[in-house]
Amino acid sequence: MWYCENRTAHATSQYITSVCGINTVAFFPNKDVFYDQVESDVMGVIYREKTLKKYRDRKTPVLIENALDSFLHCDNLYNLGSFHLASPDFELDYDKIFELQKAFRKDLITDKYGYGYHQFFVRGTNSYFTFLHTPQIQNFEKTKYHVDSLEELYVFLEEFLKSMKENAIRYSEVFVSAFSPEHQQLFYEFGFRARGYVPCWNYNKTENRFEDYVVFNYFEGELSQAELLPKGQELVDMLSVQIKPI
Repeated sequence: MWYCENRTAHATSQYITSVCGINTVAFFPNKDVFYDQVESDVMGVIYREKTLKKYRDRKTPVLIENALDSFLHCDNLYNLGSFHLASPDFELDYDKIFELQKAFRKDLITDKYGYGYHQFFVRGTNSYFTFLHTPQIQNFEKTKYHVDSLEELYVFLEEFLKSMKENAIRYSEVFVSAFSPEHQQLFYEFGFRARGYVPCWNYNKTENRFEDYVVFNYFEGELSQAELLPKGQELVDMLSVQIKPI
């Protein structure tokens, strides 16, 4: 029904949304800047009961070990059921990667407010990788992608990290399918970590079902002070993220 991002400098907004039935499912370390101070956010969601019971994809999530704690936290909230753990051991075709790099293209659209809309493509394919750059707070978010191979994703991630370095990015995030352990593992190997699990995040038109996604993010700097409600603190504790209490 609804999702939101709440500040962690104080628990007021978290409390107001929790009264409405919104639960914390993800942690965004050092994502935002308020009053010139770097600050973390938490993500909250609320569902219609039939969404989880009737329209959630019936496939069993397949997760890498790094995503397990995020899933277990959400399972405590919504009784998600079974899952499989995977340790993907894949070999990339670097000859193919070299050819894909030669066919790589990117576009940047900057609006009047300074927001940058980045688009990555590989010529001759339908693959893409897009994200929003907010220079005022040095983050990349709203990342979406489609690839037909791990090699394509590898090329996109190379360029994504290059863009992060060029723009002095402090925080970036991406939602990765809970049914794609190879994608999860590749993001992990590029420095991203699972810090949330969102049931029914993406609608699959073909299957007429909502699919679960894992929240992966990257951040730099010492974590700012935070005031969390018990559910949010429980997630942060499970993730073993060290933050300063207020």
